Amino acid sequence: MKINNFEKKKFIIFITLMLLLLEISFFIYLSLTKIYQYKKISGIVLKDDHLILILDAKERKILYKNTFCYLNSKKKKYLIKEDKGVIITKDNKKYYELLIKIDFDKKYNFNDSIDLSIKTKKVHLIEMFKIIWDGG
Repeated sequence: MKINNFEKKKFIIFITLMLLLLEISFFIYLSLTKIYQYKKISGIVLKDDHLILILDAKERKILYKNTFCYLNSKKKKYLIKEDKGVIITKDNKKYYELLIKIDFDKKYNFNDSIDLSIKTKKVHLIEMFKIIWDGG
């Protein structure tokens, strides 16, 4: 059986259209999908369920906006018990001391350091690719 030229062209056009549709759907997916960015904050254990955090103004604002954080890859709810205000000023940057209540493992003792991750903002996936492409 002999294949004619027009049959080969139809197949190439079909494959080209399928690839074009696939690329368009991929860019739509990238522009609609959002992911979170996180900020890592270190705290010091004070009691069984209390942490002391030393934060700058931006981190403090993020902490007040959220009610959940991630501790050891588990989502935990926290409560701000006390805000002691500005405790240190260094290089015209103010640092605040906050006392938060959060449930964590009993393996942490007094003065142990704990890292918390807090959501900062949502970013479109396409913006992430733009940042990588620009190199910064």
